[in-house]
Amino acid sequence: MTRNIGIKVNAPKEEPKDGDTKNPFNGTLSIRGKLFEGKVIKSKAKDTVVIQKESPVYFTKFKRYARSTSTIHAHVPSNLEVKEGDVVVAAECRPNSKICFICSNWGKGIMAKQAGKGVEEFRPYVTRSIPVGANITCADNSGAKILEVINVPRHKTRASRLPAAAVGDFCNVVVKKGPAELRKQVYGAVIVRQKYAVRRLNGVRVCFEDNAAVLITPEGETKGTDIKGPVAAEASEKWPRVANLASTVIW
Repeated sequence: MTRNIGIKVNAPKEEPKDGDTKNPFNGTLSIRGKLFEGKVIKSKAKDTVVIQKESPVYFTKFKRYARSTSTIHAHVPSNLEVKEGDVVVAAECRPNSKICFICSNWGKGIMAKQAGKGVEEFRPYVTRSIPVGANITCADNSGAKILEVINVPRHKTRASRLPAAAVGDFCNVVVKKGPAELRKQVYGAVIVRQKYAVRRLNGVRVCFEDNAAVLITPEGETKGTDIKGPVAAEASEKWPRVANLASTVIW
């Protein structure tokens, strides 16, 4: 007999195998705590899957969302069939060894709501080819000529490896060449071009002649009023204000 667990999900039609009691629908397991929705990325282990969930972070300074992901392990009841690529929901329950979640078919939910806010469901990986200490070109008309990358916020890397930025990333820079009032000052910047090729989903690789960035004010606006040269689509999608000033966007 299938019982109501208090969550609007599709209950399994089959009975659990070998008297499985670790099941909220047909067993004694109770649901409590938080709900997590995500996509199954691994299902090779027995009765266990790895779920990747989206966790968008809102920056009040720039008035936009940033994409963040995390993974959790979830136990799969014996009468549920879950494979890689399925969108599922995991409910917190009484800890069972190292597994604290039960998985069930969910459908559209949190991920669909986040997509409505402008957070993309999938973004291809872009190689970070501009490390800390690199000198890049300033592509706006603020007066600065050469910028030096000094920090890449919210970027984690292994020990003894320099943090690096890619096209579309935000970083902190120092003006190395430009007017006296701008030199030796720390500014925020957005990478708009990079020499290292960017591979897109359609198989096309896009690269530019130089590494370039535009300066950003603490209010989130561009410091200049014009951008020289083309701008990569990866930067224009993440930064609408940069896209408004760009004369050419490479899609």
